[in-house]
Amino acid sequence: MERNVTVAAPTTPPKKLALPKQTIIYALILLIASAIVLGGTRYFIGPNTAQSGYLAILLLLSPARAMPLKWAVGAGLWTIAVAMAGFLAGTTGQLWAILIGLAAVSMVQGLFSIGQVASMTRSPVNFIAFSALAASGAQWWHVLVGSVLGIALITLMSVLFPSKNLKTDDVELRAPAPLVPLDRRIDSGLLVAAGAIILVLIGEFTPYPYTNWALLTFCLIVAVGFDDRFSRASQRLGGTIIGATIATLVSFAPTPWPWVAAALCMVLCVAYLRNNNYAMYVAFLTPTVLLTASTGDSTFTMGLGRIGAVVLAAVLALILSRLITTLRPAEQLHALRDRRASQP
Repeated sequence: MERNVTVAAPTTPPKKLALPKQTIIYALILLIASAIVLGGTRYFIGPNTAQSGYLAILLLLSPARAMPLKWAVGAGLWTIAVAMAGFLAGTTGQLWAILIGLAAVSMVQGLFSIGQVASMTRSPVNFIAFSALAASGAQWWHVLVGSVLGIALITLMSVLFPSKNLKTDDVELRAPAPLVPLDRRIDSGLLVAAGAIILVLIGEFTPYPYTNWALLTFCLIVAVGFDDRFSRASQRLGGTIIGATIATLVSFAPTPWPWVAAALCMVLCVAYLRNNNYAMYVAFLTPTVLLTASTGDSTFTMGLGRIGAVVLAAVLALILSRLITTLRPAEQLHALRDRRASQP
């Protein structure tokens, strides 16, 4: 579906585990600033506003690595649009409204599958999260204020720590081809929409508790070109297994060491994301999530659940990618329309 959408990345040395000092400083400042802003928001306004800010930060964190400042306004508006659309869909309490909104967000995301906006692949995940937030008693202004605060924080960090002369092997940050046919962008949107809807329905009609993790994984896998998806799925699975193993071992340590480990993993997670090392980012993301989760399940059980969610998302992403690439639905629809238009 997305073959030849990207061009070769600049030649760079193989990725190393070592992190530049500037990257570690960025991660520390971002996390401290986020804790202050979100903690203050939670205290003075409420948890729903803080949660909205947190979701906005997550959506913008990845594209902020290399997004030009002039794109910040558009990215911020899209972040708010996704938040408000998800919230409004959630207020209806109707599954059909959520699915329609999810499909619309996915299609629009597909239309912008060029340049840095394509890396804002958490959009469907945020939509679902805000639809759930609506059921918790949140008000529309909670969502708006929280989103604006999150956007402002990430924008400020982008100004203070610009990514100058970025060179990377990360397939999400390769230079886009001059023109991406509209048919391919529509197919990309259809792919994201189909997978997102399937996973939401699985979560709705089965007791499987890890569909949100599966949805996030699915979106991150299909964010890259067709030829890179198997590699991305392998990195995600390998990193999740390593991270779950680390979290399980650390969970046996006495308090407060699991929390200390979670904080360290959080810093490394953000730093490796900033440094475009996806495999290490996932490896430290998983223990960050598992060690701070408030569910009643054991860390080992949650780790197995997230590994299973990655497998589910990877299989779904690869099957749907092959299907969409083979069928090319947008191209077929346009061909059918042209044939009908040519008939007397």
